[in-house]
Order: sequence, then structure tokens, then C-alpha cells
Amino acid sequence: MPDLTPETHYACSSHENFETYVQGSKGNQYQVRHMLLSPPEQERQGAQYGWHCSCPGYKFRGWCKHIDQVKDLPHGKGGPCLWDSFVSGGEPVDDNGTDRCPRCGAEVTPYTAMV
Repeated sequence: MPDLTPETHYACSSHENFETYVQGSKGNQYQVRHMLLSPPEQERQGAQYGWHCSCPGYKFRGWCKHIDQVKDLPHGKGGPCLWDSFVSGGEPVDDNGTDRCPRCGAEVTPYTAMV
């Protein structure tokens, strides 16, 4: 079996700190976030980053319609960018020494993936 090789990849900062507010069907406001998950949530969702909502439905089911609503919004119309060079391809853009996301211009975070 061949050894794995570490490769540096980049993710848009919206992976770690995207948040917005959504009005629920009864008029309540809920916070929807895409963020670094806690270890129990990482285990449940099978990912390091993921979605969270402050509504009761999310607390009960671990998913809700508010997340679906935000996920389906295009970037620039209220939705998150979530660009990742490993998944989406491409490279960050150099802006005077600062690496930026090629889709939205936000800063990027480097990470290592074993391939």
C-alpha cells in the first residue's frame, strides 16, 4: 500500500465563521451558522465543519429547514461561499501577500490533507 502524501490546500473563511439570521414560520429569528463543529458534532455529522441552527427543530433532529434555506442561497445573495481548493479546485488569489478566496475575496485558511 503506498504512503500518503501531505498536500496543502485552502478553504474560504466562510467554512469557519459564516452566520446569518433566518425568520421562522412563526416569526421567530434563528441563527444559522457554518462553523468548526464540536468533537461530538464532528462525530455525528462525519465532518470537521458543518451546519448549526438555533431553532428547536435542529436541537431535536440535528437538521432543519432553515439550514436548507440558507444552503440553497447563492453566494452573493446571502449564501455562504464555502470554497475549498481540495473540493472545488483552483488556487487562492494573492492580494499583496494575503491569500484570498477566488470566489468571494475573503481570506483563506491553509490546511493539510493526506492524499
